[in-house]
Amino acid sequence: MISPQKSLYTISGWLLIAESLLIFIPLSVLGSAINWPKSLSDPAAKILPLLVENASAVRFGYLIYLVYSILFWVIASLTIRVLSDQESDSIWLRVANGFGIASAVARCLGIIRWLAKILPRWLGFLGLISATLLGVQLAR
Repeated sequence: MISPQKSLYTISGWLLIAESLLIFIPLSVLGSAINWPKSLSDPAAKILPLLVENASAVRFGYLIYLVYSILFWVIASLTIRVLSDQESDSIWLRVANGFGIASAVARCLGIIRWLAKILPRWLGFLGLISATLLGVQLAR
């Protein structure tokens, strides 16, 4: 029979490996679609057409990034439990856990805001502009 401590180590190890590999999916998907993360500093005139052309890839990439971000807190908590031998009395381990939570929450809120509000608005706005420009060109 496997001891609970060995089980905790095994689960923590596999989740740590999974998360380490999971970051490569959004890097690959968003990197090929919009040159992410380098494109974060690009002007809107350059990035918005790429968002329109690759909207489904951008959504998928950011959804995987959201899963990665949620898993970050789980990994942080499990790592703290492993490092402390399941005794979380240390103030520094609690501080580290707080930073893990803050990081995960901030990143998740940013991604959810991007997926739920900003991306649909920009895609709708750009579709309206494209339709308007296309109508102007057809009218000529």
